[in-house]
Amino acid sequence: MGSMSSAVFVGSFHQNDGDLIPTHLVQIFEGNSLSFVVTALEGPEFRQTWQLVDPEAAFETLLAAIALTIPDHGDHPMVNLRTIDASRLPDSAITELVDAFRTSRPGIVVTLGARSVLRTEQFVNETSLEVQVLTPFMERTFSAWQNEMITTHFHQSDPEAK
Repeated sequence: MGSMSSAVFVGSFHQNDGDLIPTHLVQIFEGNSLSFVVTALEGPEFRQTWQLVDPEAAFETLLAAIALTIPDHGDHPMVNLRTIDASRLPDSAITELVDAFRTSRPGIVVTLGARSVLRTEQFVNETSLEVQVLTPFMERTFSAWQNEMITTHFHQSDPEAK
C-alpha cells in the first residue's frame, strides 16, 4: 500500500447548517497500486479494503465502495467482505453498486491530494452527488534530499491573500 492521496468522508449533510455528519471514512492510497480503505466512524466496527483498483475506473469503484456504507444496503453480500479484489469484480457488480449509490445519495466531503488519480471534475459532473470538494491550497513537505522544507504546491485563491 502506498501513501494516502485523498480522503472521503461519507454521511449526510445537516439540514440546517449544511455541514456533514460523517459515518464513514474512505482513505485512498496510491503507490504501486490503488486501494481504498473504508472505516466506520460510528456504530459497529467496520473496515473494508478494496485492493487493485483500476485507476481508469477509480471514480466508479469509489462510488461502489461508498454504496456499501449506506444502511439500506447492509444486506448486500459484499458488506461482509473485509478485503475486495477490485480487479476480479465483474463490471456488473460495480454498476449495480453505483446505481445503488445514486439512488441513496449520501453526502460526501472529499479532500483531494494534488496528485490524486481522482479529479475534481468527476465529483462536479456527478449531479446525483451531494458533495463538498476540498483541494490543496498549499503543500509544504520536508525534502530529505535538500534538507529543508519545500513548498511544492500553491494555489492562491484570493488575489488579496499574502
